[in-house]
Amino acid sequence: MFSISMPTLFASLLGKEVTIFYKYLFWNPLIILNDFILFEMNISEKMWLSKELSLFLLFILFFVFTLAVYCLEKRRIQEI
Repeated sequence: MFSISMPTLFASLLGKEVTIFYKYLFWNPLIILNDFILFEMNISEKMWLSKELSLFLLFILFFVFTLAVYCLEKRRIQEI
Protein backbone atom coordinates (compact mmCIF):
# COMPACT_ATOMS: atom_id res chain seq x y z
CA MET A 1 0.00 0.00 0.00
CA PHE A 2 2.95 2.31 0.64
CA SER A 3 3.98 2.15 -3.02
CA ILE A 4 0.55 3.46 -3.95
CA SER A 5 -0.17 5.98 -1.22
CA MET A 6 3.10 7.91 -1.31
CA PRO A 7 3.07 8.86 -5.04
CA THR A 8 -0.61 9.69 -4.61
CA LEU A 9 0.17 11.94 -1.65
CA PHE A 10 2.95 13.78 -3.47
CA ALA A 11 0.83 14.22 -6.61
CA SER A 12 -2.03 15.66 -4.58
CA LEU A 13 0.32 18.04 -2.76
CA LEU A 14 1.61 19.28 -6.12
CA GLY A 15 -1.94 19.81 -7.36
CA LYS A 16 -1.72 17.11 -10.05
CA GLU A 17 -4.21 14.36 -10.80
CA VAL A 18 -3.48 11.57 -8.33
CA THR A 19 -4.05 8.71 -10.78
CA ILE A 20 -1.19 9.62 -13.14
CA PHE A 21 1.13 7.03 -11.57
CA TYR A 22 -1.36 4.16 -11.65
CA LYS A 23 -0.29 2.87 -15.06
CA TYR A 24 3.00 1.78 -13.48
CA LEU A 25 1.30 -0.03 -10.60
CA PHE A 26 -1.55 -1.86 -12.37
CA TRP A 27 -0.31 -5.24 -11.12
CA ASN A 28 -1.05 -4.32 -7.49
CA PRO A 29 -4.65 -5.19 -6.51
CA LEU A 30 -4.61 -2.58 -3.74
CA ILE A 31 -4.51 0.14 -6.37
CA ILE A 32 -8.17 -0.47 -7.13
CA LEU A 33 -9.06 -0.09 -3.45
CA ASN A 34 -6.97 3.07 -3.19
CA ASP A 35 -8.52 4.47 -6.37
CA PHE A 36 -12.03 3.83 -5.08
CA ILE A 37 -11.27 5.44 -1.69
CA LEU A 38 -9.72 8.53 -3.29
CA PHE A 39 -12.70 8.92 -5.61
CA GLU A 40 -15.22 8.55 -2.78
CA MET A 41 -13.35 11.11 -0.64
CA ASN A 42 -13.36 13.57 -3.59
CA ILE A 43 -9.56 13.68 -3.71
CA SER A 44 -9.46 12.51 -7.32
CA GLU A 45 -11.81 13.81 -9.98
CA LYS A 46 -12.40 10.46 -11.64
CA MET A 47 -11.53 6.83 -11.17
CA TRP A 48 -8.55 5.48 -13.08
CA LEU A 49 -10.62 2.65 -14.54
CA SER A 50 -14.35 2.17 -14.74
CA LYS A 51 -15.89 -0.14 -12.16
CA GLU A 52 -16.40 -2.85 -14.78
CA LEU A 53 -12.76 -2.73 -15.84
CA SER A 54 -11.64 -2.71 -12.21
CA LEU A 55 -13.64 -5.87 -11.51
CA PHE A 56 -12.31 -7.49 -14.67
CA LEU A 57 -8.72 -6.65 -13.70
CA LEU A 58 -9.30 -8.06 -10.20
CA PHE A 59 -10.69 -11.25 -11.71
CA ILE A 60 -7.70 -11.64 -14.04
CA LEU A 61 -5.22 -11.00 -11.21
CA PHE A 62 -7.07 -13.49 -9.00
CA PHE A 63 -6.94 -16.09 -11.77
CA VAL A 64 -3.22 -15.53 -12.42
CA PHE A 65 -2.31 -15.68 -8.72
CA THR A 66 -4.46 -18.78 -8.19
CA LEU A 67 -2.85 -20.50 -11.15
CA ALA A 68 0.62 -19.61 -9.86
CA VAL A 69 -0.14 -21.04 -6.41
CA TYR A 70 -1.59 -24.19 -7.96
CA CYS A 71 1.50 -24.72 -10.13
CA LEU A 72 3.87 -24.11 -7.23
CA GLU A 73 1.99 -26.51 -4.98
CA LYS A 74 1.91 -29.16 -7.70
CA ARG A 75 5.68 -28.82 -8.18
CA ARG A 76 6.26 -29.03 -4.41
CA ILE A 77 4.16 -32.20 -4.12
CA GLN A 78 6.06 -33.82 -7.01
CA GLU A 79 9.38 -33.14 -5.26
CA ILE A 80 8.26 -35.00 -2.13
